[in-house]
Amino acid sequence: MADPKKKICSDYESRGLDNCHFCGLKYNVGARIPRIIVGCGHTFCTFCLSYFLRNNKIKCPLCRKMLKAVESVDKLPLNFNILYEIVT
Repeated sequence: MADPKKKICSDYESRGLDNCHFCGLKYNVGARIPRIIVGCGHTFCTFCLSYFLRNNKIKCPLCRKMLKAVESVDKLPLNFNILYEIVT
């Protein structure tokens, strides 16, 4: 049984999910909007994803999965869970 005195941390900051896993900077509503790489589900900031965009493809720096037919990183889905944590 779990220790009832042990606190469970559920916020993004304490779990280290408020930073881009590539550049290490905090997500924001400017150039560092959290976006999801469709296919693998990993999240990076818009700035870093634009660095990875080559010939309409993005290779995930974590799992190396290739996402093809990417016109723009601005068209990748937002990670609303992280974005919500940023604006509240």
